Amino acid sequence: LKDILESAGLRKPAKIDYMSVDAEAAEVEIFRDFPFGEFDISVISVEVQAKNYYDLDVIFSTANYAKVAVLGGDHVYAKLSRELRFPEGAGEWHRMLS
Repeated sequence: LKDILESAGLRKPAKIDYMSVDAEAAEVEIFRDFPFGEFDISVISVEVQAKNYYDLDVIFSTANYAKVAVLGGDHVYAKLSRELRFPEGAGEWHRMLS
């Protein structure tokens, strides 16, 4: 995904208002190491499966995005204007759930 966006000239300071990703169950692998800081993407919709939606929620929340909608099999994430701060102890709670 990074290479596709770069080849289209969409690295910062370019702004991407909306991006939709449907990668046939490879979404976690695509976004796990995606350099969110190198791109200014306001809204991303991602097709999810029951087995990977939690992982995608963690990836996007860590990258400062919030889930704003669930549209059928797509989850929609919007970039937050301020940094997301997790409650104290959230990291330990997350490790216990993993």
